[in-house]
Amino acid sequence: MRKLSRAAFGSVLAASTFLLAASARASTLSDFQARFTLTSLCLGQSELVLRGQPVSSGETPTPEAVVSWIALVSENVGDLAQTASRGGVTNEQKKTMAGGLNAVAAILRDHAALAHNRGFEAAASTLAALEATCRSAIGRL
Repeated sequence: MRKLSRAAFGSVLAASTFLLAASARASTLSDFQARFTLTSLCLGQSELVLRGQPVSSGETPTPEAVVSWIALVSENVGDLAQTASRGGVTNEQKKTMAGGLNAVAAILRDHAALAHNRGFEAAASTLAALEATCRSAIGRL
């Protein structure tokens, strides 16, 4: 899973680079780029916190540090999905946004698995719901 997560994070960085190179004239795309960058940073930090927790076979309370990072990720993913749904973008920009959302969804799926492996079922459920939010936003593009 570690290699998959790194590959997915690499996809986020690659998509971020592409987004930054894309035309920044459209305010919707600019908003998406900014939120995408913040989301990428939050996901990287939340992965570090999750990986630092011991593996557990039973359900355990989610540590405050994990809850805090998931709250930031939730806010950023919600704003990413809302920005992508605004409209007023070209087909090329829609493809770029869909690629970014798809990369974030893949990382969220990996984080949900990490949380589940550590017994943080509430966190795993939240992360799975965020993945579904990203997938839904892709469908609305």
